Amino acid sequence: MLKRDEYIKKIVPFIDKDVIKVLTGIRRSGKSVMLKLLMEELKNRGINENQFIYINFENLKYRNLKNYEKLYDFILNKVDDKYKSYYIFLDEIQEVEEWERCVNSLRVDEELRFDIYITGSNAKLLSGELSTYLAGRYIEFVVYPFSFKEFFEIMKEKNKEIDLKEAFQDYVKFGGMPFLHNLDYNFEASMQYLQDLYASIILKDITQRNNIRDTDLLERIINYVIMNIGNTFSATSISKFFKSENRKVATETILNYIKACEEAFLVYRVARNDLLGKKILNVNEKYYIADHGIREAIMENNQKNINQVLENIVYFEMLRRGYNVKIGKVDNLEVDFVCKKNDETIYIQVSYLLASEDTKESIWEQYLINKKSPDNIRIRLKPIESDSVSYKQLIDNNDDSSNSNVCRNYKIFKELLENSHYSAEQIYSALYKIELVTIKLEKDKKSENPQLIFESLNSTGLSLTQADLIRNYLLMNSEYEKQTVLYKNFWLKIEIELTNKKISDFIRDFLTMKTGKIANKNKVYDDLIKLYDEKEEAIGEEIFRRIERYIMLEVLDSKWRQHLKDLTELREGIRLRSYGQRNPIHDYKIVAYDIYNEMIDAIKRETSSFILKLRVRSEEDTNNLTHEEVSNVKYEHNENEMIGDDVPNDAANEPRRPLSRRERRERERRNV
Repeated sequence: MLKRDEYIKKIVPFIDKDVIKVLTGIRRSGKSVMLKLLMEELKNRGINENQFIYINFENLKYRNLKNYEKLYDFILNKVDDKYKSYYIFLDEIQEVEEWERCVNSLRVDEELRFDIYITGSNAKLLSGELSTYLAGRYIEFVVYPFSFKEFFEIMKEKNKEIDLKEAFQDYVKFGGMPFLHNLDYNFEASMQYLQDLYASIILKDITQRNNIRDTDLLERIINYVIMNIGNTFSATSISKFFKSENRKVATETILNYIKACEEAFLVYRVARNDLLGKKILNVNEKYYIADHGIREAIMENNQKNINQVLENIVYFEMLRRGYNVKIGKVDNLEVDFVCKKNDETIYIQVSYLLASEDTKESIWEQYLINKKSPDNIRIRLKPIESDSVSYKQLIDNNDDSSNSNVCRNYKIFKELLENSHYSAEQIYSALYKIELVTIKLEKDKKSENPQLIFESLNSTGLSLTQADLIRNYLLMNSEYEKQTVLYKNFWLKIEIELTNKKISDFIRDFLTMKTGKIANKNKVYDDLIKLYDEKEEAIGEEIFRRIERYIMLEVLDSKWRQHLKDLTELREGIRLRSYGQRNPIHDYKIVAYDIYNEMIDAIKRETSSFILKLRVRSEEDTNNLTHEEVSNVKYEHNENEMIGDDVPNDAANEPRRPLSRRERRERERRNV
């Protein structure tokens, strides 16, 4: 049995002191062994072992002591008048209901002196009633799995010839759970043990203790967190990840599940500290797993994600040494760990392979940032507009949960690099060979047809779709700034909802409807250009844009008023859901969100429908329109309405004129 002297040294000063010694940490981290080591220390000090009362509540022998009153009576029956002081050791005390009442009563006993030591595998051990009964009367010691130093000592006992590098490779793989020593670090047996331990933590310390029903969702969230140790992410990013898998999970649920994992000491949350503003940032924290061996057992990729595992090891090493650890942030730059203890501050950057400063600077300057360029063109690796959001999220927050091509390509490239043995210099050398060629074409020259040249240079080897050709044609005639606006506000939204193939099919159906004849699927581009040019010439671009804006405002006004009515009805009836044992506030948020999305979809759908139904009439056609006489119209007004002080009395008896469209909208808005 390894004597964990570092923990013993921390606890010894509090022996025989009027404070309760609380040992916490993940299940099977060695808390029970620490109690036995403390007993050995007391024996060495001359304490008689008859003064020890040890109870392990995971032992069925003590199954009847799960009530604080029974526990209290049991302990008192164990004492006699021979000794005036006793040492109480209560292992996994969280199994006892209201245990703090028993412990507090023993602490204040006036006839006998009890020196109390307790262990627990849940952070709630030090919350709630405990803070009331024992405030200022306990001190906590977190027991972590073996450090590499302790692991190396164990390995040296088994194999004196093992070197430091080989031992560290084993440590990366097995982690520091003490019981693996009894399995001689056999890989299959160790992984099986860690998997069973993980399942036990999920069942006993998380699921049962927090009454979690959706265990599948819990494990998915835990797997996401464990896979992304050392990466900054938020509950929102996890929610988006599940959304990409067609599963809606509330952010609040994710936070609650992660909190339960923290309370079980399975994962540890590390906040970011703005080094310039000297404030704690509550978004995009990092998480680390209590034992990276568990990660290997359930993920099987510690070696592949060696950088993340190294961060995990360093983080817990600094905790063992008594440092308060935060993540440092300066603008968009990050320091892995800012460690503080007393007046000492240590800044740590963890890296598996550290390239030379010259190499890093060259890569940065050559491919990522050009300091001499204006801000709007400083980033050289600039994505296409449709992937810009995913790209920014990936760079700023290391969030690759999006289903975009950027994230998919990033994951493939990352995996290939992790499985390779290339150095940073070799990778840079390959990147240095990449060249960007810009070809400027004049659209009006037949010999320089940009569509054909673009298609022939297409790196994918695939022909451009009819939708690609149409998009390029529509945008190519405009200035760059206008192209950007048109693409973002119109075409990009279409691409998000549809694929290129479906866009082509839609345009073909549109042409068939407008022209009365079926368009050739391979000539959609040519037919649309012809129709587009005719319509543009007939109505004028400026007027057509004004019509679009008018239709959009009309539809938006109508749908927003309906949206407000729907919310009012929802608010009036949502309280009834409490009778069905549901949370009205929670349900209101979900339904209101769905109502809003339905409104947005309806706006898009009806606006598009009205625009497609537009017909261009000539001035001659307009003059020839016949107006039907309106009959059987009855005008009414409210007798109580005041028309105005200067209105003659006989004017009030005259029929009221029909309201204009603007007046009708204003009246409807007041009545909503």
